Amino acid sequence: MGGAIFHALAALSLLVFLAGVAGRVRFWLGGSPGPTDHRNRRSKALALSRRGLSILRPQTLRVVLWDGFLLRRLWRASRLRWSIHFSIAWSFAGLFAIGSLGDMASGLGVPLEKDDAWFAALNDGFGLALLAGVTLALVRRYALPQPHTRSLFDDAVVLALLALLAGGGFLVEAGRYLKEGAAAPAGHYAFLGYALSRAAKPLGWDWAAVYGWLWWSHSLLALGFVAYLPYSKLLHMFASPAAIAVEAGAETAAPAAALGAGGAVPMRCLPENGGRLPFSARQLLEMDACTRCGECLRACSSFAVKGEEGAALMGMIRTRRRLFEQDAPSPAKLLRRDGSSADEWARLQEGVFACTLCGRCEEFCPVGIRTRDLALTMRQELASFRCMMPANLELARQAVAEERNVFRFPNEDRAMWAEFLDDLPADLLSKERAEVLYFVGCVSSFSPAVQEIPQAFLKMLLKAGVDVALLAGEEWCCGFPLIVGGRAADARNLIEHNVEQVRRLGAGTVVFNCPSCLYAWRKWYPLEGVQLVHSTEFIRDLVRSGRLKFERSDLTVTYHDPCDLGRGLGEYDAPREVLRSFADGGFVELAESRERALCCGGGGDVEMWDPELVGEVNSILTGTVEGSGASLLVQACPQCKRTTQRGLEKAGSGIRTLDIAELALEFGTFADERASSHSRREEVATDGPGERVRPP
Repeated sequence: MGGAIFHALAALSLLVFLAGVAGRVRFWLGGSPGPTDHRNRRSKALALSRRGLSILRPQTLRVVLWDGFLLRRLWRASRLRWSIHFSIAWSFAGLFAIGSLGDMASGLGVPLEKDDAWFAALNDGFGLALLAGVTLALVRRYALPQPHTRSLFDDAVVLALLALLAGGGFLVEAGRYLKEGAAAPAGHYAFLGYALSRAAKPLGWDWAAVYGWLWWSHSLLALGFVAYLPYSKLLHMFASPAAIAVEAGAETAAPAAALGAGGAVPMRCLPENGGRLPFSARQLLEMDACTRCGECLRACSSFAVKGEEGAALMGMIRTRRRLFEQDAPSPAKLLRRDGSSADEWARLQEGVFACTLCGRCEEFCPVGIRTRDLALTMRQELASFRCMMPANLELARQAVAEERNVFRFPNEDRAMWAEFLDDLPADLLSKERAEVLYFVGCVSSFSPAVQEIPQAFLKMLLKAGVDVALLAGEEWCCGFPLIVGGRAADARNLIEHNVEQVRRLGAGTVVFNCPSCLYAWRKWYPLEGVQLVHSTEFIRDLVRSGRLKFERSDLTVTYHDPCDLGRGLGEYDAPREVLRSFADGGFVELAESRERALCCGGGGDVEMWDPELVGEVNSILTGTVEGSGASLLVQACPQCKRTTQRGLEKAGSGIRTLDIAELALEFGTFADERASSHSRREEVATDGPGERVRPP
């Protein structure tokens, strides 16, 4: 009778487990438990399965092994957290194999006994590892300082269940030895269970009854845990390796909010979208893969300033998942204790648009979630599907629609900065054909604080003998501010216009000093056979070819990696190669550089609606710059220079800031110049620190 009851309960537990797994698969393929587009769900299923099948490739298997199962990224981040996760995950798997699979094998006639020496030793070893991992997790979460502002009810439940399962397993084992009344043959190999039985024997209880009670309580707890697992945070034990496998199998790394992805998005926001969501299946899987470890909080400058989890990836995922769960079936709601309120969408909006989209948290995430893409898609959902765009971002969108630039200046004034320059080619702004197009960008064109950058870069191009053209008023915003603001569809006409201008010129190369413009062109522009080059790469090539040589300097120089150029496009070496050819052994790295470089605060359109946050985020970077001991900071992004120069001036720092193009012009000599002539930046009129006088 008891066996029949147990098997019935086991079947029920398995059904609840499978229902939970089915719900999560449904979530990955559609997002909302409500009405959905079945064609869209099928396409997501096919895309996800194609990536999943790519796990059979050797290179994918290596990534899954090292990052998914051996937790390499977590090892690099924290030895303590690696020990916790590794011991819990693998001891849990080991106990399942030893216990459940072992019993099944024995029932099928396989010669396997619980008291075999190796079986007993492995069983106790895995149990002890699980108990140690849970103890360390409890100490870390509740005794040590954490980046989290709070722990969830689910965190406590999971750790309590694991502790009870680990400890209860040893008690059941000890009870079995005591019930049998004699030491089992392998008793000394089951080192902990056997030791407990010896310690409890003097109590003289009815060990058969005690064992029965222990066995049933432990079995019911185990069955309940199995049923609870797909509804708990421990789902990430399966989702994280799956997400790593899917990501490793991806052929390309195009952002999820790429134009045209998931069908046409209307030019106006459309809240009645029939259940269709902009998230890809991979991104929905990543939401379940998030371990809520808090490493993204450590990486996030917005969180460091605001102290609100919603500004970092973990908080965004928590909030968005709660919103998904509002429409979930009732049983799922009962298993969630971190419910949501009526203003949850407003909190999500505030957090998502406080993110600078720098992507730094992606370098810290132990499971490799593509955080920037996920935050970008959340913005797309808010702005394009739910009409929830901050007011100032909506004004910027209108400015681009009306004037083709985010500053709302007359677009015919885009090349006004060039009026400061002498001896420009007469046809620079009216060329019918050119080998190279210099795409200037909105910030360099219209912000007085950084107009020295396009001036320096253009003069440098001309000195290098480049056949270059400017589009002037025919250059339209690259679309990046709209795309990262969540209104990707509104950028289509901008992209089509700029592409047509490149084709009209017949240019084989487009050069940029703005990393965000370059990022937009490389990710979203349909241009084949056209080389897209950043100023750092162009200057590096001039140095390599001998067309540009620097006067060796004894200045102590440091460099700040722009987010879109570094983490966005993977270019770290070109600027360093240039600087090492200039600084005579005086190049120093910032404490946080390359993949882990700090954000300047000026990204993600945040300045349009929260300039105070931008300044406070930038103060973290400027503090690092001041601590480097450098006298010259070289940058490769007009927005980075604009925000950091302002921050250094506010801090009263004497560190000078130059864009890499300004550095090349001031300290470099070009091959076609006379030996006595060196490039120097022209002195220009100023109107306050760092502000250029616009011509009348």
